[in-house]
Amino acid sequence: MFCTYTNAAQLSLDLGRVEGCIALLDSLLAEPDVAAGDLDDRLVAQLRLTRARALHAGEDLKAATGECAALAAESAGWDDDPGSHAVIAGEIAVLLAESGEFGRAREAADQALAAHARGPRYEQLRSCLRELARLQTQRQGSQGLADALALLADAGRIADEARAAEYEARRRSLDSALAPARRTQSAHSPGWSSSGPGSPSR
Repeated sequence: MFCTYTNAAQLSLDLGRVEGCIALLDSLLAEPDVAAGDLDDRLVAQLRLTRARALHAGEDLKAATGECAALAAESAGWDDDPGSHAVIAGEIAVLLAESGEFGRAREAADQALAAHARGPRYEQLRSCLRELARLQTQRQGSQGLADALALLADAGRIADEARAAEYEARRRSLDSALAPARRTQSAHSPGWSSSGPGSPSR
């Protein structure tokens, strides 16, 4: 049942029904097992990230960036799963940049890069950095050019690392990164499906 509602929230967001998405996610996050901390924190993070996207889509930028900052701080403590933190921090960086928070976006990108060094996510981080560079030049023009070039240099370095590691590009969203946690939840919750909503890439 939980997975069904999660899918419904993502579908609502995809269809532009922002208020309905936020209301559904708020009800899920208020569930007793979530509030008590019984649900895997990686799954809760995915719900909160979807909610941050919805807040951003609804132009509640202050709430969206606040949720992003909190998520980045919490996932930084996932020492056993730095790759998932890299994915979360990377997407948060893009959300912050889309809100015009370029300083905080760079901080989140640096978190993503640090986590990537311990749990590589070549494809996601390269895409994130390129998108950040695009947004910086689009919003700031020549004023943001130096920062954009630095981001592109980081993206190029990651591409070089991927080639050196003979990495084969493949889609790996936050949803797939969290699959092990979802399978664990499935083993303990009869109503839980191991398939979950996809995380739309930006």
